[in-house]
Amino acid sequence: MRTLFLTLLCLTLGASSASALGKFGVRLGTGTSFIDYENEPADGAPEPDITPLAVGLAWRFDLAVVGVEIDGLWWQNTSSMEMLGKTYEATETRLALPIIGRVNFPLIPVVLDLNVGAGLEPRFLLSAEDQDGKDTSDDLESMVIYMPIAVGATISAGPLALQAELRYERQITEYVKDKEGVSKNKIHQLMFFAGAFF
Repeated sequence: MRTLFLTLLCLTLGASSASALGKFGVRLGTGTSFIDYENEPADGAPEPDITPLAVGLAWRFDLAVVGVEIDGLWWQNTSSMEMLGKTYEATETRLALPIIGRVNFPLIPVVLDLNVGAGLEPRFLLSAEDQDGKDTSDDLESMVIYMPIAVGATISAGPLALQAELRYERQITEYVKDKEGVSKNKIHQLMFFAGAFF
């Protein structure tokens, strides 16, 4: 009896400790981009199609109806543009570190939650290339700050939690260095993220 009691006590304390550390997981996301022009392009001027892709690790901590998530994401924007019968492509790769506070609304307690959140997301430049493979990193800011606004749902089954969410990523700071004649367009993004947490 004493052994059973000690075993149950150890399991309870172990579960509490694991819960106190939150849940670790993975994130995968893609979506579309919207250009907020500083100066509207001339009629008929080609507009780049910018496709984002993000993948990485995540950590979540939930306490009752509030929580926080911190991600470490490899983030790549691939832009392509048709001009004079030729396709031009460029890539920009960054390390994104979003920190998002959340409010959870349990629909089915312990099983299904809806959640909304917002936060800040610095993205640090890793590399940038044009269609010819030329390094264009010197033209870009080393850090850009976004504001993610998230709406999602989480399904829990024991220690596993699956989440799907939409994130509107609003660019706050400039990503192109201040140079004469360079447009200060901002690129906002709408992302669909899937995640699994353990």
